[in-house]
Amino acid sequence: MNDQETMLDTIKYVAVRAPHTMKARYYATIIEDLRKGEAVVIEGDSGLTVGIVESLPFERRKYEGDESERIRPLVRRADEDDIKNLELGRKEASFALEVAKEESERLNLGMRFLDGAYDLEGKNLNLYFTSDARVDFRELLPILKERLECTKLTLLSVAPRDKAQMIGGVGICGLPICCTRFLRRFEGISISRAKNQGLSLNTAKISGQCGKLMCCLLFEDQLYTDARKEFPGVGSIQRFEGKEWRVDSYNVISRTLKVTSKDESRVLSLEELLYLTGKGPKPVERKPKERPMDLLSEPVVPVLRTEEKAPREEREPRGGRPGQEGRKPRQEKGQGKQERKGAQSPAPQGQKVQGNGKGRRRHRHHGRGGQNGGGNGPKEGR
Repeated sequence: MNDQETMLDTIKYVAVRAPHTMKARYYATIIEDLRKGEAVVIEGDSGLTVGIVESLPFERRKYEGDESERIRPLVRRADEDDIKNLELGRKEASFALEVAKEESERLNLGMRFLDGAYDLEGKNLNLYFTSDARVDFRELLPILKERLECTKLTLLSVAPRDKAQMIGGVGICGLPICCTRFLRRFEGISISRAKNQGLSLNTAKISGQCGKLMCCLLFEDQLYTDARKEFPGVGSIQRFEGKEWRVDSYNVISRTLKVTSKDESRVLSLEELLYLTGKGPKPVERKPKERPMDLLSEPVVPVLRTEEKAPREEREPRGGRPGQEGRKPRQEKGQGKQERKGAQSPAPQGQKVQGNGKGRRRHRHHGRGGQNGGGNGPKEGR
């Protein structure tokens, strides 16, 4: 074994992901104690930059990448000066974005700038943008290079999926979108994935933050494909209980089917259907989950904290104004009315009683009535 082969055996490979990139690249290093998540200085496309280690160092013979790809060297571990230069480059890049937006609007190019990044030396600048159509920025490039005073300026167009990965967001599941957490490669997704999973074909409901079909349709598709093999096909005829039942639909998640006969329709679990058709054992009855309130023998009634009142006959008389001690006791209901009725003597038979008209049904007559033209009193002769 010569010296060159010995040197190659001591070199390790490690996967490092650079900023604004989804896929990690392999770099050669002689540092053996690198850890995942550690910041290192690597040689990027536009100079030195800081990357994040995504794998432990491994031997050269275990390399599974593309042999035609040039393996770049890992420069060193990132120190405090590298981190300070990185933060300074981000601040300068924010100013460069404002200048780029101003100049692009002046030239009516229709470019929407998303982010920018300087290298650690502050000489090379990358600006990322999106646009609805192809943009000719040959006139913009020398203007920005002169105003920003950078050695190398690169304008990079970003696809909709890459834009969502750079900006981030929350999906309809309530979690951060997949491309910002673990997804490192975009693949083509067709509408047939949504059909296989029984989802609505409304593109607004199955699209992500980028406006394209959600990436989870791709890596969840195989799970639905395997689960559908256990279910009978939609439209198939199942015979049990002396009837023919047609499978209208089924739900892979809840493992239930809707079957219809000539006179009724039912919703069965997959285990029940297999048992009724003689293709499976009797399903085990599952008890519903007990809630905390169901474990109590008696229902809980909320008790209001109020003072206990004594019975009415045991209460002490209220303290009123002085001089009210000798007042008459309250009469029972109906007693006063009976006394007042008894005080009036009945009228002789055939004699007309003139009263105030209380208790009679009053009629209003407008413009007609008695001598005074009132019309509210009783009429004579009735």
